[in-house]
Amino acid sequence: MVDLDKGPVKKEISNAVFIIPALLVVSLLIFFIYKIKCRLSEPRSSKLKKSKPTPAKAK
Repeated sequence: MVDLDKGPVKKEISNAVFIIPALLVVSLLIFFIYKIKCRLSEPRSSKLKKSKPTPAKAK
């Protein structure tokens, strides 16, 4: 528990108020770092294949 003893009213804040947002931020950070790492490690040739549409055959 976090004790706030400085004021005239004694108040306690649950540690969950700090732990739950911290876990959320850390999990999002891990997710985005993983996605960036996957995108950067992808070979350049496969990126070019994905970006170029296949040409339509003329009749």
